[in-house]
Amino acid sequence: MGLTTFATPLLAPVLVVQAAWVMARASRLPEAAGARSGIIGYGPARRLLVIGDSSAAGVGVGDQSQALGCRLAQALSHQHAVSWKVLAKCGATVPSTLKMLEDVPD
Repeated sequence: MGLTTFATPLLAPVLVVQAAWVMARASRLPEAAGARSGIIGYGPARRLLVIGDSSAAGVGVGDQSQALGCRLAQALSHQHAVSWKVLAKCGATVPSTLKMLEDVPD
């Protein structure tokens, strides 16, 4: 048996305390500002729905035009008319995302 086998149970309480400390003090970046839906491009119609957590919400960029949903729509717009929408929230979980999707029309 290696050192890891014995060290892991001993370090678990320390790691839990460290994780709680980091989560309590870590700064939360804001979600990107701007429109979370739009229509862009020409050609055959396509619909794009981006769902998720902070990555989909545009955390780390200043505006939704720089975020995943809009950038993907822009890439598709060269050959398609894209109707796009972003449903995302920082800290989203599978249950909370499913709840958001309940309000989306077919």
